[in-house]
Amino acid sequence: MNDAQTIFTLFFGLYFATVLGLTGRLEAFDTASMFMGCGRAWLRFAVSVGLLNVLPVLYFVGVYHWLEIPSCIPITFWNMLAVLVLSLCPFGFYRLCWGGLLVKTNKTFWFYGESLPQALEERIKNHPAGEAAAWRVLPHLIPGAVWVLLTVAFGYCWTHCCVRPS
Repeated sequence: MNDAQTIFTLFFGLYFATVLGLTGRLEAFDTASMFMGCGRAWLRFAVSVGLLNVLPVLYFVGVYHWLEIPSCIPITFWNMLAVLVLSLCPFGFYRLCWGGLLVKTNKTFWFYGESLPQALEERIKNHPAGEAAAWRVLPHLIPGAVWVLLTVAFGYCWTHCCVRPS
């Protein structure tokens, strides 16, 4: 493991743990409801595992592999800033999950039913941008998707074009 991989692993792990800690009010992993046979809880679980576990791990493995290409990345401010930016991607997956779980049709949430969990409803009611903005799906999905795509593009370009193999 080279220095860049070590630093990336450390920061990615910290941000990944932070993101998982933020998901509590989404009730993404509501095992009690799953145990009682609630289909929507199983759907939330499946989407959340995909967006909060599988995709971030695939991203981690991909970037970790990219950081092998330049075997010795000089420790400079700009290189460490680049590694830090690469490690911030879990927040994009969190935005995707948040927006995805708020999808609704005819006042029925796909993943919750007629109403949201109380903690999530409180969070939305007290949202700084106003309740109307917090209820919408696109203000969560679009920034999340843009963040993930920009991070992947930046990581690929930086590791394959800017940092030359030694």
